[in-house]
Formats: sequence, C-alpha cells, structure tokens
Amino acid sequence: MYHAYVNGYSLHPFWASGFHQCRWGYKNSGELLDVWNSYNKNNLPFDTLWSDIDYMQNLWDFTIDTGRFKVADMQKFSNYTNDKLGVRWVPIIDAGVAIAHESADRG
Repeated sequence: MYHAYVNGYSLHPFWASGFHQCRWGYKNSGELLDVWNSYNKNNLPFDTLWSDIDYMQNLWDFTIDTGRFKVADMQKFSNYTNDKLGVRWVPIIDAGVAIAHESADRG
C-alpha cells in the first residue's frame, strides 16, 4: 500500500553502498590524488571519494579554488569516474551563503 502511495521507488546505485572516504581539510588537489592512489596501490576497497567544501573558492557554491585545486587534477577525477575503475568522486555542496559575498551584506 505505501509503495503504491509514494508512486514506487528506484534503487540507489550499487557503488553508493560501497566503501567511502570523506573528510574536511584537504589542502589541495595533490592530497586528493594521493588518497585516491594510495587506496588503489594498497588494494584497499574503495568506491567513492568525497570532497568537503574546502575545495570551494571562498566557500562559494559551485566554485573551485583553482589556486589550490588545479583544474587539470580535478578533471582527472571526472575521468577516473567510470565503470572500469569503479571509483566515484562526489564534491559536497553546502547550500549556504558565503559571508564575504554581497548576498550576506544584503541579508
């Protein structure tokens, strides 16, 4: 009855139930790549690498601090995300307003 009421449901992707690594404090894209490579080098189970909001420029949504997180390195994560390697990169986006932005001043 409930299933019909909510119009069914779809299953989450298989990789979402796997082994994840997430933490705050990565200083640059090199550290992210090191974590990625270390898991693979040591044959540890690894399905998803999450980046907390420290990759953002001034904590602004939908930005990347390209001084610390190089565009070429970040593109590698997108290229690594495929069925062959089986690892996904998930950037966390906090839906908030950065303090050093005109929106905060108006608010």
